[in-house]
Amino acid sequence: MEYYDIKVIVLLKKNMKFTDSSEIIGKNISSAMLKSEYLMKYHKEKTYKYVFGNFTPVEKDGIYKEGRLYIFELRTFDEKFLNHINKCLKDYESDTIKVITLNIKTVKQRKIKFIRTINPAIVTTEDNKPWIKKDDLLLLVRRIHENAAKKYKRFFNMDIGETEDYFIEKLKILNRKPMSYKYKGIHLLGNKYLIKVNEDEKSQKLAFVTLGAGLAEKNSILGAGYCEADWR
Repeated sequence: MEYYDIKVIVLLKKNMKFTDSSEIIGKNISSAMLKSEYLMKYHKEKTYKYVFGNFTPVEKDGIYKEGRLYIFELRTFDEKFLNHINKCLKDYESDTIKVITLNIKTVKQRKIKFIRTINPAIVTTEDNKPWIKKDDLLLLVRRIHENAAKKYKRFFNMDIGETEDYFIEKLKILNRKPMSYKYKGIHLLGNKYLIKVNEDEKSQKLAFVTLGAGLAEKNSILGAGYCEADWR
């Protein structure tokens, strides 16, 4: 198993609030996809595609500055998507960003001890409401596990199969209050997690999927659930 990581260096063309940046990055990726007929069709498909991180370095005052260079990373398991989006992002420019350079690397699977969400992960319950701390913790773990299993099937065209347990051994919520994303004039709530991963083969595969495609929901739209791993 392996995923592709595109490091995108951009010049910011206007000041931008940290609370707005995820939606703006997502919109720019979607806009770049319009340069490819294949990606135009791909964009409309309701399926798992990619995940992206927020701008780095993070500004202490929460405002990304016009005229400065920032980096965001985009990850995917889909090689065809990678090839197309790489061409579309090259020399891409909008009213908010100008792409300066791209760098692609391949990340191969290896043992994962912990996963930490860098961007808050969005998890919804069966009644389509955001999971919050007062809700059942086992429900949260199950929803994250099931989402990862669906992504595994999407990218590798096979079921992960029955598992003895969820891929999550332990989970810690890192924020006191839910964190929000701005999206189409509303706020979507998410949380940051530190997850200890079980050591069995299937758990390790599902954990790796969350690195390359994002943890939980709204990965391609907002970069929600973008993670980093503590490799063994």
